[in-house]
Amino acid sequence: MLLGVLFAISSLDGYMVTRSIRPPGPGVSFTPVAGVDQVRVAQPQAAGGVVAVPNQPGVPPRAPPPMTAAEWVQRVSEVEAGLETGEIVAQIDYGNGNRAETIMTFDLKQDRLVSTTTYTNPSGSETRELITNGARSWEGRDGVWSPVSEEEGAWGRIQAFLPAAALAADPVIVDGEPAVTLRWRSRAGDAEATLRVDSATGIPQELRRIMPDGVTWTIAYRAWNVPVRIPIGPPTT
Repeated sequence: MLLGVLFAISSLDGYMVTRSIRPPGPGVSFTPVAGVDQVRVAQPQAAGGVVAVPNQPGVPPRAPPPMTAAEWVQRVSEVEAGLETGEIVAQIDYGNGNRAETIMTFDLKQDRLVSTTTYTNPSGSETRELITNGARSWEGRDGVWSPVSEEEGAWGRIQAFLPAAALAADPVIVDGEPAVTLRWRSRAGDAEATLRVDSATGIPQELRRIMPDGVTWTIAYRAWNVPVRIPIGPPTT
């Protein structure tokens, strides 16, 4: 009788499996049982007797090649074409201490816009407000609102502040991480533009435009296609 050794022999789907419950102690030996000295692991069987092969990890797909500057320009153009709502903050530096800052919130589907523009020069500053609702507009100065003629509508008032990527000539990529930065000259020949774009969505983030006369525009795009609230007319007192 072997002390301290116990072997369990069981049958699993016709295969003999041995399992050592407790290893033999020093000086104790045992004789393998004929026919069960090797362990065979049962393979999963599919219907019809076909051996089921476990799933093997697939080969990861090859990453697409980086987009070219021309492809980025095309993507930005498509994003521009889908613009409906948002906010634009534009700073224009005319030089010699003359600047203007405009904050515009707009809804192109409803043809509404509200903006505040502050003009600054060495002598002081002045702020003007504007509300556009379709064919009607009002201008506010020092809290006093007056009707003004409207010919452009909301789209006409924001158009000059958009990247206008469709007019880009000879675009190049100057930086690719974490956002993509593009540079080009306008086909109209009136500016050199540098645009930072969200690499995941293609949404413009900031545009810097240098005009031939040296005037510099810095434009930030916020809340692109995010719902906005715009008054339908000037506040009543």
